[in-house]
Amino acid sequence: MRRSAMTWTTVGLIALAAVAVVLAFAALKSTRGSVTPEPTASAFANPTDQPSKDADEGEPTDEELQDALPDAVEPPLLMASMSVAYRGTTGTCLGGSRLERSTDGGVQWEPVDAPQSALLSLSSVGVDAVDIIGADVACSVRVWSSNDQGETWSQPVKARGV
Repeated sequence: MRRSAMTWTTVGLIALAAVAVVLAFAALKSTRGSVTPEPTASAFANPTDQPSKDADEGEPTDEELQDALPDAVEPPLLMASMSVAYRGTTGTCLGGSRLERSTDGGVQWEPVDAPQSALLSLSSVGVDAVDIIGADVACSVRVWSSNDQGETWSQPVKARGV
């Protein structure tokens, strides 16, 4: 009697597994071709892929500059320490970005004279250091650095792998 019960249990498990495989296959087949995947690339995945114009290609048009940056970019915000913070507005290659600094944990904000036309991202490795990843007037993605909380800025370097 025990052998008979084990046999029926085994047969039942095999039948259940077969039904599960058939249902899974049917579910996959019914959704194939009907699902449109959303784009997964982040606007910051590789800023060097952003369109830019070389000096020998002529000046970019206003439309090219306006369309060169992604439409939906979160406004940059960076806490460099418990008291020093930076925030900005993105703008476009034509301008309109703004950078502000707080030295009291975000209670009051003061404008920072920053060199970028468009602001994409902020990073810091210390209280006084801040890096801007942004675009210049030709819509080339660049990195500017400051070691004095944005009082002065380095010459821009081409953004790679940021």
